[in-house]
This record gives sequence, C-alpha cells and structure tokens, in this order.
Amino acid sequence: MQDLNASGSVSARLVFNGATEIRASFCEISGAHVSEEKALWLQTVVALIAGDTVELQGNFRAAVGYFAANHTTFWG
Repeated sequence: MQDLNASGSVSARLVFNGATEIRASFCEISGAHVSEEKALWLQTVVALIAGDTVELQGNFRAAVGYFAANHTTFWG
C-alpha cells in the first residue's frame, strides 16, 4: 500500500439503483494522515421501495485502498 500521508484524498458517495447519486451523500476528506485509516460519514435520507438498491462508491486519489465491508453500516 502506498503512503497515504503524502496524498490522502478519499471520497465517497451513495448511489440509488445503480445510476443516481443520492443528494447530499457525497463526502471527501483530504490532507495528511496519522495512520493508514480514514473514516467518512455519509448521512442522508432517501425514500426506498421494495427492489431499490443503495450502493457505496468510493475513490482514492493517488493511493491504493478499499472500503471495508465489515466496517460499513447502513441503517433504515
């Protein structure tokens, strides 16, 4: 893994039914890190019906990383 202290920009958004970004769900953190971990808090409200999906999409700028499924939670 690359050193995230050098370029630590991470962004994420929530996508509704695979196509539409959920309003007010985009979040970005940039700047130096103390460790190789970051936390993003995406919080919004959307009306869902049976069959709808919500997907987390993320981007690491100039670094390799992932969003850990066991540390990702959806409430509804």
